[in-house]
Amino acid sequence: MPYEPPDSAVARVIAEQVLRRRGEYHATVGQLHDLFRREIPESPAAVSATAAGSFVRWARSDLGALGIAVRRSTLGPGGRRLYFRLVAAPGETDPSTPERKP
Repeated sequence: MPYEPPDSAVARVIAEQVLRRRGEYHATVGQLHDLFRREIPESPAAVSATAAGSFVRWARSDLGALGIAVRRSTLGPGGRRLYFRLVAAPGETDPSTPERKP
């Protein structure tokens, strides 16, 4: 797969799923690939499950800016699930994180 710049539509689609599911969404890379094929078929992220996984990794900073944390866990041989959780409103800081002093 040739290099493609990060696609902001990937973060938008994931954020919509998080909001629809009351702040939490989890899916395998294959499920995300199916989601991207339905929601953003013109995106390079919709080409294959491998591409979907790469674009989700690239979208992590965009998701973080939206207040969505990403965590990955292993289901067993050959299986991984990604967890997306709303942790803060965009632009707000996490109150449990101490502020850094310059």
